[in-house]
Amino acid sequence: MKKEFAMKMKILLKKIAIKRNNLVFLFFFLLLSTFISCTDGDTIEQEVVTTKSIGLRTTLNKIKGDHGIDGRVATSCFNFVYPLNLSYNNSTVVLVNSEEGLLSLLENEHNSLYIDGISFPFNIISSGDGTTMTVSNEADFQNIVEACDFPTFNDYITDGTCYNFVYPFSVKNHNNQTVTITNVTMLNDMIVTNNGNFILDMVYPFTVAKNGQTIPVGDAYQFFEINDDCVVACNCDPIEAPVCVQTTTGILQFQNECIANCAGFYTADFVDCN
Repeated sequence: MKKEFAMKMKILLKKIAIKRNNLVFLFFFLLLSTFISCTDGDTIEQEVVTTKSIGLRTTLNKIKGDHGIDGRVATSCFNFVYPLNLSYNNSTVVLVNSEEGLLSLLENEHNSLYIDGISFPFNIISSGDGTTMTVSNEADFQNIVEACDFPTFNDYITDGTCYNFVYPFSVKNHNNQTVTITNVTMLNDMIVTNNGNFILDMVYPFTVAKNGQTIPVGDAYQFFEINDDCVVACNCDPIEAPVCVQTTTGILQFQNECIANCAGFYTADFVDCN
């Protein structure tokens, strides 16, 4: 009887050991799956709050230039500290663990699916002295982008465009209030008055006229694409021969007459820059 009981206990303990080993294996498998799944561009299932950010879209447009995506020209100012939580225009939130992952996402953007939001706060590292900074909100982000002198909508419009706006349309001012713009002078006045304090953001959709055609502009991604193409379309030499236009708040200066023409100003509009 004792021998039979001992045999049954041995079999029972063996079964328990097998089950325990299976549970341990399952635990490590799930843990490994978690690490494997946390790769760049993976959708985040838990609730993560992101904010639509013109500062982010301006920075991403700049990063494309830094790495030759879409043939843009490179300069540098800061680097993101990863990981980042970014969101697409369809509200999908994704995790980005590295610069390589971000570049891969940017290379695959298109008019229907593009990144337009970020989760605050996040950190950046200055390319100059290696200082780490925390970016707490959109106002912080825009101030950094302005200090870095990234090309913004302000710059595109004042330096010269290859299209004309169809008026009226609306923009958001430095207080995030919606303002209706009825002419080019009013638009340039707003930029000159608040330059350095905010990045002009448009209220979509609006329409531009180019080469005899009207083009509806539905989002910031499309508007950046149109403005980036203008560098070639306007075909202005980067010579320093300033011309100026008088506005209600002061004189607006352009690098040369060609750029002023692209912005919609002509010889009759010019005044003495001094």
